[in-house]
Amino acid sequence: MVITILKSVHEEQIRENFSIHDFSLSHEDMKRIEDMAMGKSFILDIQSQDEVYRLHDIRFEQQAPGA
Repeated sequence: MVITILKSVHEEQIRENFSIHDFSLSHEDMKRIEDMAMGKSFILDIQSQDEVYRLHDIRFEQQAPGA
């Protein structure tokens, strides 16, 4: 599975990011990716109650450009 992570607000770039069918991975590439599996999230552990509470307490504020 390939997951697209968007960070652009420009329509053309977003469409390009979703164009995921213009490449392929070899069996060797897939094996190397599979070998990275740790059986848990590498970034955060949503199975951990402490991590869930930590994420719940994060607040984001966004300012309009030029504000």
